Amino acid sequence: MLPEEREVSREIHDEVERFLFREARLVDSEREREWLETMVDPDVTYQVFSRQLRYRKDTRGSGDKTVYFFDDKYADLAHRVGLRETGMQWVADPPNRMRRIVGNIEVFQGERDNEYRVHSNCMVSRNRMVYEQMSYAYGREDILRRAADGGLKLLQRVIDFDERFVRGKNLLFIL
Repeated sequence: MLPEEREVSREIHDEVERFLFREARLVDSEREREWLETMVDPDVTYQVFSRQLRYRKDTRGSGDKTVYFFDDKYADLAHRVGLRETGMQWVADPPNRMRRIVGNIEVFQGERDNEYRVHSNCMVSRNRMVYEQMSYAYGREDILRRAADGGLKLLQRVIDFDERFVRGKNLLFIL
């Protein structure tokens, strides 16, 4: 355990797991609006990035080795959810069949008393049409904040997306 990783009680760890599993179920069953309004903090930051994949000895190039696919705030997420609700996005018709697996969940006390740092790995499978099947693996680092009503809310999500180039048609869904 790293010095800054203060473990939480079993009860809090279980609560965080239930939060992540419910979140996966809501998003996979196209209930993004409910996810956004009940599980996401208004101050959220939601980032998805990938890194350059090079041999360690390859020192060519300079600049940023990280590329961001998304760098969203609450309004951006609300806009994305709203677009899907119009029924006009080609990627959502016919509907996707999504299955998400969240595992390797570690929960630590955050910088503030009412926050928790959560590390997890995810695998999501998306099926569309007859022959379109895509699977994506990624790691997540979340900060969950205890809201005034006592529940947890997603305050920050940073997704380390394993693929440098997206082989699937798009990433127009919540990871």
